[in-house]
Formats: sequence, structure tokens, C-alpha cells
Amino acid sequence: MREISTSEPPRRKRLAAAPRPPRSGADPLNPAEAAFVLGLSTTTLSRLRMTGSGPSFLRPSARVVRYHRADLLAWLGATTKTVTEANHRDALRSAALVAR
Repeated sequence: MREISTSEPPRRKRLAAAPRPPRSGADPLNPAEAAFVLGLSTTTLSRLRMTGSGPSFLRPSARVVRYHRADLLAWLGATTKTVTEANHRDALRSAALVAR
């Protein structure tokens, strides 16, 4: 009879899938292609989808998610901050830290 080991076997690290460019002229895009267009990982895109803060998406069935390229670009444009907005936010944050 074989003895049961009390130590766990070493776990293998799961490697992230390499970003994949979208197929030419393909619309709608699958999550890997959409993540490539946005410059995000598929995990980040999934997290944004679950929280409702990401780009709009289609769900033709329970396991399938698709994105329209126009929706991705619109979301990206709406979430882009200008340099002056970022500088203003950082200045306020720095002032708040100095005031402490």
C-alpha cells in the first residue's frame, strides 16, 4: 500500500497567454483581442467587466463575451486623462500629504 504524503506537490505557475492581435476586419472581438486593442491583460478586462466599469460588451450566450471595436475605442477615449488633469490630481494629493 502507498503512503500518503503530508507535503503538497510543488505547484506550477500558470503563464499568462501572450497578447494576440485582432483578426483583420473581425468584429466583434473576443476578450483576448479586445485586451490587445486596449493594451490590457485579459484578467484586467475581465475584472473591469465584472465590476461594470469596463467597456460595453455583448454576451450572445452564457459563456461567450464579445466586444465591438468602436465601443472599446469610445471607452478608452472616455477614460483617458489629460496631462493637466493628472497633474492637478497629483498636486492635490501631494498637498494633502504635506498637510498631515
